[in-house]
Amino acid sequence: MSTGIVKIYYKDKKFGFITSDCASCDVFVCYHDTSGPLRAGERVQFDFEYDQRGPHATNVIML
Repeated sequence: MSTGIVKIYYKDKKFGFITSDCASCDVFVCYHDTSGPLRAGERVQFDFEYDQRGPHATNVIML
């Protein structure tokens, strides 16, 4: 699992981005992949996956 900090989270749109501690890119995160609503600046742990749209976070857990 990777760790990072929530960069921005659009509560009304239910998605956002996480700045990963180990990667040089921001990772997309969708509400259905989280254990609850996220807040900017919150530390999280997540699995890193890739698809045709790019990197995204799954199994996101707030630390």
